[in-house]
Parts: sequence; structure tokens; C-alpha cells
Amino acid sequence: MCEVMRKLIDPSELETLQYSTSLKALTQKVSHHWFVPFDNITNLPRNVSDFLCRAVTGQGFSKRELYTDDSDIIYSFQRPIGLNGINTVPQKPDLLDRSITYPLERIPKEERKTEEEIEKTFTEIRPYLLGEIFDTISEAIELKEDIELEWKPRMADFAEWGEAIAQAMDYNEYEFMRVYQENIESSNVEAIQTHIIGKAVIQLMDGRAEWKGTPSETLEKLEEIAEEENINTNQKKWPGGPQWVKRRLNEVKANLEESGLNVSYPREGDSGQRKIHLEWNSDVSAVSSDSKSDTSDDTDSNKGRKLGLRNEILEKLEGEMKYQELIETLEEEDEAKIEKTIDNLRNEGEIYEIRPAVLAKI
Repeated sequence: MCEVMRKLIDPSELETLQYSTSLKALTQKVSHHWFVPFDNITNLPRNVSDFLCRAVTGQGFSKRELYTDDSDIIYSFQRPIGLNGINTVPQKPDLLDRSITYPLERIPKEERKTEEEIEKTFTEIRPYLLGEIFDTISEAIELKEDIELEWKPRMADFAEWGEAIAQAMDYNEYEFMRVYQENIESSNVEAIQTHIIGKAVIQLMDGRAEWKGTPSETLEKLEEIAEEENINTNQKKWPGGPQWVKRRLNEVKANLEESGLNVSYPREGDSGQRKIHLEWNSDVSAVSSDSKSDTSDDTDSNKGRKLGLRNEILEKLEGEMKYQELIETLEEEDEAKIEKTIDNLRNEGEIYEIRPAVLAKI
């Protein structure tokens, strides 16, 4: 797929590229290509991940000119980057925020083609594809002036262009934004689960509305959860002391808040001691899937049962249709069917990521 995209929008003898851990070499390589697909990546070092963040949003880079002591060569570029690998390549939250992630299915044996067959077909349709691209861009430029998004994600300019291009391709209004929001939420879950303390934080908040404690108390609680969940606290990035808890939380703070968990650091008491405050926002219930409402009010009891899955964002199930089944049931706004569907899913032991838009509907 990367090779075909490369041939279509940035032809080169190098159909895919190998990334380098040397930032100088990486700067030069990225500056010489428009679309930069890195092939078969297993993981990205922190400095490379940070470099790609800057390369995607557009920043200047400099390096010392060869054989001189003081002269700099200035590179200024903004590039679309492609990363492919068996698993999700971006791990740091800031790079995931700049990414669209999606799986490619393995091609069935009976549908596989040789390189020659693929090249022949692509060569035949290539001019038509280019024509469609240019026509779409031309129309999108006109449409973009009238695009008014109800909300803007972190990559706001990309979202506006994406919505304009989707409408130019005859998709329904805001269909792109709906799909993009789903991808963002999926990336948030990925960022939280792969972060060194992300999963432990979600476990800490499972079944509770809020947590407030000192950094020492919070670290002690996270270490208890880590032991239960077999999380290796000897890893280099695990907080080595209370002073590191806030720093690690800040790395994934935006993703936690996108998932409904607010993070703040108030000072309390005469000494002004810093606390760590975690609290689900008003759209997310802290009622666990096993808990029952103690209130005698029938309405509150029903609400408690329906909110039972809201904090179940610990795991993301891919390729399951039951999530779509739940959404369709919610859209019918039939309370009895909602209750039954949720109970069925809970009885099957499934855990689902529920989108904020769907949460409001439960």
C-alpha cells in the first residue's frame, strides 16, 4: 500500500524508506522526500518519535555545515509520514495524536496477485486516479471556505481539509469528522494502555468517581495495582519516586481527559501541599459493571444499571460487531432493549470502549 501511494503522489526510485536513529541523517532523508513511508517498523526511540511529531506539524531543523565550525544549514519542511508494522508503531501519546491508525487485512490465498499483475493494473488506472485526486482537491479548495466545524481536534487544520475533501468526494456532511473522532478515541485508548502508568490509572479509577491523594499516596496505590496486573515497575520509565508521578501523568493527561478522566494538581491545606486529583467528568459514570444502585428511587436505579458499562474502557475489542449492535440499539432509544443489550454483553464478559457521543445517549 505504501509503495502504491508513493508511486502515485511522490514517485521515487526508493519506494519505501528505512528510518535512522541519527537525527541528522533523518532530517536530511525526510527533507528530500515529500511522502515519507517508513517500512516494517517495530518500535520508535523517543527522540525519533519527537522528531516525527515536529516533521508532521512543520518546524525548522538545523545542522552544522560540513567542514565548518559555525555555519548552519536550515531545513524547513512539513511532511506526511507513513509508518507500517505488525503492531501499532506510534506509542507516545503526542505522536498518536498526530496519527490515523488502521489495520490492513491479510490477503486471502485465492486473491493474491503477483507484483507484475499489480503493476500492470496500477499503470493502467494511474492517470485516472491522478485526475480524480486533482478534481477532488480543486473542489475541496472551494468547499473549505464554508467548512465550519462544531468542534476542532488537536490537528484542526487537518480536520478542516479532511472534511472538505470528504464532501468533495460526495460523503455526507460531517461523515469524515465522525470517523475521525472514532479514530481519535481508538488512539486515546491505545495511548493509555501502552503508557507506563496509563492502565494502572484506569484500574485505580475503576468503580470510583474520584481520587485525591498526595504523589506518594498515588504512587503507592499505582504500585499495588501494578503488582496485581503484573506490570513491571522496574522499567526505566516507571515513576522512581513521588516527584515523577505528575510528570508521567502529564505525558498521558490529554488522552485521559479525552476519555473522560480529568487530571488536576490542586494545593490544599495551610502548607499548600500538592495533591493529585483524578475525577470522571459528568459524561462518564464511575459505577462499576457489577455495582447496583442503593437508592430507592426507581429512576436512579435504572440509570445506575444503564451507566454500568461507562467506565469499562480498560480493553478495546477489535473486529467485533457487538459494539455496532449496541450503538444501533441505543439509537432506537428503547429503554427495555438498551437494558437487555447491555445485560447480554455484560453476561458474555465483554468490555467495550463507549464513545462520548454514545454515553450521552445511554
